[in-house]
Amino acid sequence: MNPIPVPVRIKRLTETAIIPTYGTPGSAGMDFHADIQEPVIIAPGETVTFPTGIAMAIPAHLALFICPRSGLSAKSKITVHNGPGVIDADYRKGIGIILHNTHYQQFVVNPGDRIAQGVILPVFQAIFDEVEDLGTTDRDGGFGSTGVSAITVIEGGKIRPWTEEEKASAPRFHSGGFVTGAPIVRTLEHHEVPVRLSPIAELGFRAMRQDAFDRARAEQASLPVTLTKWLDAEPEEAAAGLVKERAH
Repeated sequence: MNPIPVPVRIKRLTETAIIPTYGTPGSAGMDFHADIQEPVIIAPGETVTFPTGIAMAIPAHLALFICPRSGLSAKSKITVHNGPGVIDADYRKGIGIILHNTHYQQFVVNPGDRIAQGVILPVFQAIFDEVEDLGTTDRDGGFGSTGVSAITVIEGGKIRPWTEEEKASAPRFHSGGFVTGAPIVRTLEHHEVPVRLSPIAELGFRAMRQDAFDRARAEQASLPVTLTKWLDAEPEEAAAGLVKERAH
């Protein structure tokens, strides 16, 4: 790949801000760094916005798209919550990165850490022409019409759709969320099917459920939500013990 150079005006908003850089000559994404003064913990299921200390003037025909870093997503389960985030050409304020922890363990972001990547792409604005007839195509249907099933099964390490017999025999519930601790998946057919999770995935659901409970309790007691964390309710060593127990 031979990237096309594009001049972009950039401004540091703080003395500690780090100018984004490209990892290799062929990199499509520039690395953005956390402009923070001390480590910040992202609890399981929590979302935190990090400043970069950087502002840009993107050329009028382009936009900056904020995307997750593959290493963070694969190893630490940290993603850009609204990814890709869109930085418009007429935006001139500081660029913030919204990170979300999808893991069952807390994650620490240190000052200067690379937390996301930005890709500059051309943008198009539609000129709408309202008509009575849009014409026809060979495609019929909408969500799920291309043969991708809403319900999947992991079998032999591979993901496959449920068969019609499996879907027909699956139990159905009228209430969503958690039923006796079992997470529920809503399907395109409006069924709600309990899912058997791996120990690690189950801990993730437990973290989100505990976080929701703690937030509700904090609101009732007029306490800062930051004082109630899942790790306080079920420490990492207890979680690790549960994983070990379920593995046998």
